[in-house]
Amino acid sequence: MHSRKTDNSPHIFAVADHAYQMMMHNRRNQCIVISGESGAGKTESANLLVQQLTQLGKAPNRTLEDRILQVNPLMEAFGNAKTIINDNSSRFGKYLEMFFTATSGTVVGAKITEYLLEKSRVINQAPGEQNFHIFYYIHDGLIASDREAEYHLKPNTAYKYIGEYTRASTNVASMSVNRVRFKAIEHCFESIGFKPEEVKSVYGVLAAILHAGNIEFVSKESEYGGDACKVKDTSLITIVSELLGLDFTDVLESLTTTGMVAKGEVIIRENSSREAQNARDAMAKALYGRLFSWIVNRVSSLLKPGRVDHSHDECYTTGLLDIFGFENLKTNSFEQLCINIANEQIQYYFNQHIFAWELEEYRNEGVDAAEVTYIDNRPILDMFLSKPVGLLALLDEESHFPRATDTTLVEKLNQNVSSPIYSRSKSNGSTFCIDHFAGKIEYDAEGFLEKNRDRLPMEIMNIMRMSENKVVKHLFQTPLTRTGNLQNSGSMNSINSSRAGSPMSAGGRGGSTGTVSVTSYNSRGSGTMGGSKHASGSASMTRMQQTVATYFRYSLMDLLNKMVSGTPHFVRCIKPNDQKEPGNLVSDRVTTQLRYTGVLETTRIRRQGYSHRITFSDFIKRYHVLGFRHDEEVSVSDETCQRLLENIKLKDWALGKSKVFLKYYHVEYLAQAYEAMCQKIVRVQAYVRMWLARSRFYQLKWKRDKASIIIQKHMRGFIHRRKFTAVNRRRHQAATQIQKVVKGHYTRKKTRPIIAKRRKAAITIQSNIRGYLARKHVSRLRTIKEEEELKEKQAASASTIQRIYRLYRMKRQTAEIREKEMTYRRGKSATKIQAFYRMWRQRVVYRRLVKERERHKHDVQVIGKQISQKNHKMVKLQDDANHTASPSPPATPPASAAKRVAMADTAASAFKESPKRRAGNSSQDSPSKKVWTRVSSQAVGEARVEQMKKMYDIKKVIPDREADYYDQTGKLDSHSAHTPSSNINTCDNHHGYFRLQGVCLASRANQSDIAIFTFKGSLVSTRHFL
Repeated sequence: MHSRKTDNSPHIFAVADHAYQMMMHNRRNQCIVISGESGAGKTESANLLVQQLTQLGKAPNRTLEDRILQVNPLMEAFGNAKTIINDNSSRFGKYLEMFFTATSGTVVGAKITEYLLEKSRVINQAPGEQNFHIFYYIHDGLIASDREAEYHLKPNTAYKYIGEYTRASTNVASMSVNRVRFKAIEHCFESIGFKPEEVKSVYGVLAAILHAGNIEFVSKESEYGGDACKVKDTSLITIVSELLGLDFTDVLESLTTTGMVAKGEVIIRENSSREAQNARDAMAKALYGRLFSWIVNRVSSLLKPGRVDHSHDECYTTGLLDIFGFENLKTNSFEQLCINIANEQIQYYFNQHIFAWELEEYRNEGVDAAEVTYIDNRPILDMFLSKPVGLLALLDEESHFPRATDTTLVEKLNQNVSSPIYSRSKSNGSTFCIDHFAGKIEYDAEGFLEKNRDRLPMEIMNIMRMSENKVVKHLFQTPLTRTGNLQNSGSMNSINSSRAGSPMSAGGRGGSTGTVSVTSYNSRGSGTMGGSKHASGSASMTRMQQTVATYFRYSLMDLLNKMVSGTPHFVRCIKPNDQKEPGNLVSDRVTTQLRYTGVLETTRIRRQGYSHRITFSDFIKRYHVLGFRHDEEVSVSDETCQRLLENIKLKDWALGKSKVFLKYYHVEYLAQAYEAMCQKIVRVQAYVRMWLARSRFYQLKWKRDKASIIIQKHMRGFIHRRKFTAVNRRRHQAATQIQKVVKGHYTRKKTRPIIAKRRKAAITIQSNIRGYLARKHVSRLRTIKEEEELKEKQAASASTIQRIYRLYRMKRQTAEIREKEMTYRRGKSATKIQAFYRMWRQRVVYRRLVKERERHKHDVQVIGKQISQKNHKMVKLQDDANHTASPSPPATPPASAAKRVAMADTAASAFKESPKRRAGNSSQDSPSKKVWTRVSSQAVGEARVEQMKKMYDIKKVIPDREADYYDQTGKLDSHSAHTPSSNINTCDNHHGYFRLQGVCLASRANQSDIAIFTFKGSLVSTRHFL
């Protein structure tokens, strides 16, 4: 500080120092404009300027300085990206205002305003380029810190929005760098003052954007005809809904359907897969754009000057503009058009400030100066920004037509834009050419209309406003300003607007000059620089007006308003080569940049012209001490200024009608001379103050000496009086002590015999009392001892009784246990004997039953044969009787008896037929149909009746006392009777029937009838026997 610029090598710090000194010296806001091509080092220069301004400002605490320095890294992470020509290219415009106190120049806060964020980069990047840095930082940083599960990030998953990086994730160096920078970003959030829950919400929104990019849609046929779609993987919808605090169904429906209002009714239309993808991409762009704007507003609110210690009226500002550089890529789209228009605007402001305004002021003041030629790019801005035939106006007009295409847009531009700067492309496609101040560029209009519309479906807007996440809800509930950013409810108003509009003193140009120029330019209808006081206010525009071009126009207006409010300082960054190689200076490339940026003309006009202009009053007020005596009265006139300049011995100056015109080196010379004079004045003032201080000191010393003598006199008297008083007090105390001792001696001498007599009597009384108490105590001890002995005897007796009783109970319990054990053993032995006996009896009975069953089986077979033989004989006799014509009566039984015999024969034959026969389909032969036959006992013969009676007596073999037992076993045998192998299953003592396989023969005790029937399987049907 305060040294000559030529003493040190050129450095960016000198610009910061010059702006700071101009702010403190001239009491006026400053503005540093950094411009240049992409990759020329604008962002790095801005970081160095902030660092130097913070150092010059000497923040009151280290925390504020660190917070301000952490702003740029945070903004670079969210607003910069890798492009083909620059690995850290700014994809937004940043205007950083630093606030300094007016008295001490201490930095007390900062504010950021962002412009023209390239939101389309979130969803689409050109080949060889990347998305914003922050996506890669959180992708690698969260995984490295083991927090990827919280945000559902997976290390081996490819994300569409950063697809090129995830496909080439084997680059370990890039991953480690991203992890380090992620930790740095977390430190930035913490240093600036973001809350942990806010940072977590920011990471959640970024992760949701990455997951949303992977949502794919599959076409399907709509129920009502037309195209429709469905989500291929709904788990991604679940993840996005969870991260954004939304409902799953709402997100799914907002992407796959669209609501329309027609005649007061809401119509839900299904989206095609292409429309759903556009809705997804629009949601991702809106989330990132609003999140970026929220972060900027949050940083501004955390860094704003404190309202208690420093009010805005006591602050001056120094602004830094870092905006994306001029771009000429292989394929230039809508983003490059906006970027280059912004650079055209900055170049126009540079030309106006350096050339146009300066030459105009020379003419107004009547100062002769060499004419300097420069390239005026105002026709280019007219072609872009004028209405109604400007390029942006035509783009907005075409964007309002739903059926417009990029081809129709180019045709409209070709028909309406008539300027030598605009030219048609030779390919006659969707391209056109514009001759910028930096060169001719060909633009491809493909996607211009869609990018300009930038429509966000209202369904997505509505569900975002109902989010459970406070940050996401705030992003979509806060209205947008005219520049397309979130409105900052706590945004700071214009700083020191009255001072910013005041005329400059030494070292600057009047604010009125810039205002007049802005107004005159606006009269042409371009609306480029200024023209609206509410450019940053809340937007009250219709949906048709909310286009990117509209936001862009208002952003330029707001940016120019900020720049013209202070003294500008221009920093031109020159790109040494296009290969991004350090130490390689390509002279032709550098010369081209110096020429089209106007640096050469600027140098010439600075040398030949008068870069410093001061009004007469300000010049005399500030520098009159350099040429006149301090007591000399001077008037404000051109003659006085001339005398002052001659006394200072300056050369090559000029006087105008109201201002003094100086060369660029005059300013530094005057500043040093003024500083030297100030130092001399300070030295004189120091000597005068020293003499005055000495005079006051000697006078004070004399008064002090006189006062000290008086104080000593009074002090000595006080000391002597205090000593005399102490001596008298000690004498009285000694006399009193002597009197007390003597009186005590005489008193003790008189009372000694009386005291001895009383002492002897007291001893006698004490001995008697002690004896009485001792005897009483011994008596009490004896009583206690006797009581204890009695209790011990009683306890011993009780113990003896209890022991004897316990012994008795133990013996009785032992006897009971032995008795129970003997009973148990006897019962167990009896049970075993009974079991063996029953087993023996059962075996015996079983053997008998087996023998009887075999015998009965044989009898049944014999009876069946006899019945069959008898039937045949009867049939034969009947036949013989029919053939013979003998009139003798037949020997055959009656017809009824013959019928019964025939039915019995049928039953016998049914007993012998095969299972296949019994299973026939004939309704007559069906086994399930019962066949009943009554046979008289006389027809069959008494022998058969007797045989069946024998069969009935089978059960009589079993002992009667075991009948009940075997009746129970018969119930168990009835279950086995269902198997075809059983021949005799049950014997009924009352009815006397046997169940056989296929035939049941039954008889009653009181009637000799036979009932024969068939049954299906093991089903036995009991009927009334005839």
